[in-house]
Amino acid sequence: PTGLKSSPKIDSPNNKSKPHSPRSSSTEAPQQQSNGKRHSKIDSELGKLESLEKNQKENGKKGKPKRYSIPPIWAQKWVPNFKEDSHVNHSSSRFQRSDDAPKSHAVSITGVKPYNDITRRITNWIYAQIHSTPKELRQYLELETKFGRIWDKETDRRLHIPVTTESILDDGYALNMTFKAGLDKDRYEKLKKFLVGLTKINKDKFKTVKFDHIDRQYREAQRDKMPKFYRLTTDKSTGRPVQNIEKRKLASLFIHNPDMVFDFRLTMSIELPSQENPERFQDVTPEIQRHKRRTSIFHDLTATRFDITDVLQSGKGKNSHEFESLEVELEVDMIKLIDAYEKLDVDSFTFEELSETFMDNARILNRELLK
Repeated sequence: PTGLKSSPKIDSPNNKSKPHSPRSSSTEAPQQQSNGKRHSKIDSELGKLESLEKNQKENGKKGKPKRYSIPPIWAQKWVPNFKEDSHVNHSSSRFQRSDDAPKSHAVSITGVKPYNDITRRITNWIYAQIHSTPKELRQYLELETKFGRIWDKETDRRLHIPVTTESILDDGYALNMTFKAGLDKDRYEKLKKFLVGLTKINKDKFKTVKFDHIDRQYREAQRDKMPKFYRLTTDKSTGRPVQNIEKRKLASLFIHNPDMVFDFRLTMSIELPSQENPERFQDVTPEIQRHKRRTSIFHDLTATRFDITDVLQSGKGKNSHEFESLEVELEVDMIKLIDAYEKLDVDSFTFEELSETFMDNARILNRELLK
């Protein structure tokens, strides 16, 4: 009985213990094994703590959480696409999706992407203007989008209607409106800087041409017919004729942008080479005279020409005083557009894509003014 209460004796070099009795040795063996396991576990835990403390001291960050050299995806700052383009190489971006990556969603429940209503209406309008023009005259068509503001004749202010997104005005409603083309100097310079900047970044994608011309517009009355308008363009420095045309405006589409600075006027015109001798107008006062200092930027990939023009304009009679107008307009490559129109039977997409891209270019410039 006394052997169960006594603690196990540890031999030392100077102290020899007496042999244990068989009974006491059998009862102490399990207790020694248990104590040995407990000491081993404690030693293991102490070793882990010492190792952790050693690592913390070496890193000099005792008690601090680990810092990421690259933040995890959910902690990274979101950068809009138009800003990301300037400093991110998309070919190595983790956000880029490869063409062969599996799609996680469908475009719609039918698998068909519905058309954009505004794009389709503009495309139908352009189609109608081309279709109603005799085939032999289509080569002289001109389609342009001009920046300005739709002006209400009754309220004498910019159009204000209860809509919050881009809207096309009904032709009947537009009769009560006029379009005031032009930009203020600050915004004109901002768009000019933006476009010129693009040409410097992508020199191989743009072509820039500068003009210094004078346009003189003459009106010729006709019995029982609409008057004819002739435009004679001469080079400012040499005085030589550059262009002699009869210009007819076919139709205009007013596009209101309530959340943007400017609206658009989409105009289809026809510019017929004039057979009139320019000398017959030498002693005639033009209805309108416009001195145009223009920078034209051609972007072949979107079939668009960007015209940035500083205009000094004067008229005759009450409008004889000269005033400055700063204008921005876009003109589509009609050769490509007519070609797409004529191939609609075999290619039903390119015509609308050209129309959409043309208007998207105008939208990009308009939105640039909000930055």
